[in-house]
Amino acid sequence: MVGDPKQLPQTVVVPNAEETLYNRSMYERLKDCGIQEIMLDIQYRMHPQINELISNMFYDGKLKTAKSVRERPNMFPKLRQRILFFDVKNFEEQDQKSFKNSK
Repeated sequence: MVGDPKQLPQTVVVPNAEETLYNRSMYERLKDCGIQEIMLDIQYRMHPQINELISNMFYDGKLKTAKSVRERPNMFPKLRQRILFFDVKNFEEQDQKSFKNSK
């Protein structure tokens, strides 16, 4: 089984989720049963600067960028190398049991 327990937590809308333990992800349940997790520590998509930030924030600096990604030519050499964040909170809507961002 492959997945990343540090991305997109489960959405739980059951009122008594904590009492029934439905608020735990499958990965948390497996870990509680003694299943050892193995981290795949090389990523092949993100720009190295984005990966550095993500790696430090969520993976204790262990997520590395593949050599093939680090050696890609810079497609936008005149742009400054910055990372911007956009706060999109308060755009979430709930329709029955699912969530969506309207904007």
